[in-house]
Amino acid sequence: MTLNQLKEVMKYHLRHLNTQPDIRITDNTIHKDVLADDDGPPTSKDLYRSLVQWSLSVTGDKDPSWPKGWMDQSVKDLAPKLLK
Repeated sequence: MTLNQLKEVMKYHLRHLNTQPDIRITDNTIHKDVLADDDGPPTSKDLYRSLVQWSLSVTGDKDPSWPKGWMDQSVKDLAPKLLK
């Protein structure tokens, strides 16, 4: 998966998990502004992470190592770290 494809996948999943209509999902969207770790189980944070991991695995990419504090990062900042 290319970097641009991953960013589109991430934004797609964020849009579908977004419960706040005033937040527009872009490359600059900070994950913690959309996702929560107390709205489950499963939480939107856990669902998103699983969906992104699944999306990478079906395209042949390895299961990424998610950096500490990834919820504080934007789509554009997190995506390249997941492709390493």
